[in-house]
Amino acid sequence: MKKDNSVSPQIAAWLRKAQEDEFAVMALLKEKVSISNVVFFSQQIVEKLMKAFLIHLNIEPPKTHDLVKLESMICEHDSSFNQFHSEFEQLCQYYIETRYPGDWPEGIDIKEAKIAFESALKIKDFIFKKLGI
Repeated sequence: MKKDNSVSPQIAAWLRKAQEDEFAVMALLKEKVSISNVVFFSQQIVEKLMKAFLIHLNIEPPKTHDLVKLESMICEHDSSFNQFHSEFEQLCQYYIETRYPGDWPEGIDIKEAKIAFESALKIKDFIFKKLGI
């Protein structure tokens, strides 16, 4: 994240946490380990970015991991976010399913993990543009 004094400290804090998750994904992909954590952290990147944007809209972010719910809240003020609806749905499944043994969806491989991360980065770029950073 480039330093930008145009965002509030609260927004900056959420953006820093999203960046930490991005660094985690990059390290995991470099080492080619822990696909479940790659998709989990990809979901987390987007969740934290969306919560930062809600704060930008002067809306207190809810304690939820549901990206579709966050999308709905944001779209009440900015419908351009609905272009990522399918990405939000896809990433949303990675929050719970990847956390516990037996819940991991079969068939997710490194290719799908990379797609999840690419989606997160695409959404990040979009939100950063919206925030003017």
